[in-house]
Amino acid sequence: MHELDLSVDRSAVMASHERRHFCMLLFVGHWVLSKAVSIRGAGPASDRTATVDKTGSNAVSGPLQVLASDAVDQYSAIPRAAANTTVGTGSNASHLLDTGGSTSLEFVPWTEFFGWKMCFPGYATPGCVSRLQMANPWYSSDCPNLQDAAGNTMNIDIQAAQLGGKAGCSSYVGEEISPCAYLCYAHPDYGTAVVPTVLWRNAQAGEGAWAQGMGAQGLSDDRSHEMWEGFHQYQSIGGAANAAVNLGQGSVLEVGAGPWTQTKGLLHKRPDLAVTSFTIFEPLAGWYAQNVKTCSYKTGKLEMFEDPESWLPSLGKRYHEFPVTVIGKGGELLLSHNIQYDALVVMNVIEHVQDAFSFLKGLHRVLKPGGLLIFHERFYASPPGADALLGTGILHPIRLTANVFEAFFSQFNTLFKNTQPTTGMRARNLGEQGYFFVGRKK
Repeated sequence: MHELDLSVDRSAVMASHERRHFCMLLFVGHWVLSKAVSIRGAGPASDRTATVDKTGSNAVSGPLQVLASDAVDQYSAIPRAAANTTVGTGSNASHLLDTGGSTSLEFVPWTEFFGWKMCFPGYATPGCVSRLQMANPWYSSDCPNLQDAAGNTMNIDIQAAQLGGKAGCSSYVGEEISPCAYLCYAHPDYGTAVVPTVLWRNAQAGEGAWAQGMGAQGLSDDRSHEMWEGFHQYQSIGGAANAAVNLGQGSVLEVGAGPWTQTKGLLHKRPDLAVTSFTIFEPLAGWYAQNVKTCSYKTGKLEMFEDPESWLPSLGKRYHEFPVTVIGKGGELLLSHNIQYDALVVMNVIEHVQDAFSFLKGLHRVLKPGGLLIFHERFYASPPGADALLGTGILHPIRLTANVFEAFFSQFNTLFKNTQPTTGMRARNLGEQGYFFVGRKK
């Protein structure tokens, strides 16, 4: 069991979310993510039954239970193996080199991403062998990882005191984690894609605090109207008569669903889509179900979308009938998940992950060939370029450039792709750029 402290710097969280035009959040104390969290709702048992994935492959029925998971470090630990072999999987791939008959362990300072080498921070493309004279143009004056004696600049298994980011950081005012710390893990070619576990945990704490505050004020949705506009009401997704772009056999996975999901809004606009099963991958799922008053899946069923223009309180809560599976894990762990799905829903998630490369590769892995991806994320010219929208890197450290998403999209046949800003983006006037993408896996 991992005990995490969700006490956060409320002024820092407030400043970030005020930039996103959200309301005041509430204080959150200590919390615990247990290996299995059982949530029992107030409704009848038939409304509370969920399918629960406890092992990644076996599911059981019962009241909503969520398997909680801690962060995953795929970069710090290097396994040992025979010479001239590749060890590890995914972004943890490392090599043992044969040096004149002797065997020596040497990590490869890059991660493979759909055929591209993504160099570790401080390493120059395309070979990822030589070091950049300046690790990045934004901040590198106090970055212990860039000075690692073994050259492993992606060691993310460190404590807060080892993050650095303080000396020469103009926005540092004495916090335990400096606003500049995430930039030590940035690269000019892709932005910030992977951050240390301690930084990720801190960001998750801030997100939990915000969600609890919003739920207490009655919020039960996160910008569905903006998604409807960006996706053109989801009309690019065909119905039963268009098998090329429908939901196949109807197994849907939403990754990074938060407490309210985006699938709820999708099905409100497209009630004709036939969903036979719905799975949620969300590292804070158990905590949301217990602590966010309006969590849309805390009963074990997915609530229907409540449109203020048509919904009447007298109707009470309404639920979708399909079974729900809630898995309290981050999307990075999809690299070891052994179930594939007909459709994937992923919206507004990448800024909250720990390892964007593993996250995106995991999405591709668990989608069936020909499966449908419904995807929205924002991109930035540089990590600091997101500050006006997201605040400093303490709460939203992952900031990717467009080329990372283009490499990901190359694995799909494009059905819909929109980069035009929505009405909300234009109103915020903070330079937002993003993709609204629907594609079928090649």
